[in-house]
Amino acid sequence: MRIELLCLALVIACVGAEITGYTTRYDHINLDDILYNNRLLKNYYNCMVGAGRCTADATKLKLYFPDALNTKCSKCTPVQKKKVKRTVEFLMKYKPEMWEGLVKKYDPTGELTKNILTDPAFLGNV
Repeated sequence: MRIELLCLALVIACVGAEITGYTTRYDHINLDDILYNNRLLKNYYNCMVGAGRCTADATKLKLYFPDALNTKCSKCTPVQKKKVKRTVEFLMKYKPEMWEGLVKKYDPTGELTKNILTDPAFLGNV
């Protein structure tokens, strides 16, 4: 009887546990290899805006992106925050049409991106 109660308590604890961060599986990826490769970047972009097929990696990104945007990347590791900052700066400077497409898809009012772009903790020295 006690073992069953212990097992039940463990199951409840596991089911109720809040995920506190995103996977770090991709933290080692060289972001510039994607940003400066037009084919790869376009494939990721098309996946994100629903205009193309998604790889497994792009599917994960598409899954996490809205939450990261809504929470100002509060679940991101410092490495992930640096990569997000790098990507945002790159897209705004070199691929503004892609940046606008992402904003249109994920933040039609512009309020979330405005909050992120004016947050010194987010885009400051991460």
